[in-house]
Amino acid sequence: MRKFRNAALAAATATALTFGGTSVAVAEEGNQAPKAQTSSTFISGSTRNAEGDAPLGDIIKAFFQEGPKGVGKLTGADQQADFTKLWGANVDDEGQPQWALLWRDGVNWLGLLSGIGIVIALGNAALHEGLLPQIKF
Repeated sequence: MRKFRNAALAAATATALTFGGTSVAVAEEGNQAPKAQTSSTFISGSTRNAEGDAPLGDIIKAFFQEGPKGVGKLTGADQQADFTKLWGANVDDEGQPQWALLWRDGVNWLGLLSGIGIVIALGNAALHEGLLPQIKF
């Protein structure tokens, strides 16, 4: 059990280092010619720089100072979203309120992390039940 935890911790560390190195490499390319804008459905709600969108830091600060109503004021809670454009084959972030993009991103990350957790739990259960060979170090 302990070795499985160590392996999971090593995998998480390697993943964090990989993404950290990628963000540094992207930041160093900032002095080059601008590239075409692309949208990632995993982080678009918190990083989109459309006119009128609040930065993530301001949203978090509003939540702790005013609660959910403060966040709603910043992210356009009075606007309606077209959910057919948020998920599916034809994803289009243009004209969507920031609150809808944040919810979509949160659901996407929750699904990804749940899948990873299920795989780890199944591996742990299979190891415990003897379905996987014990590795002697």
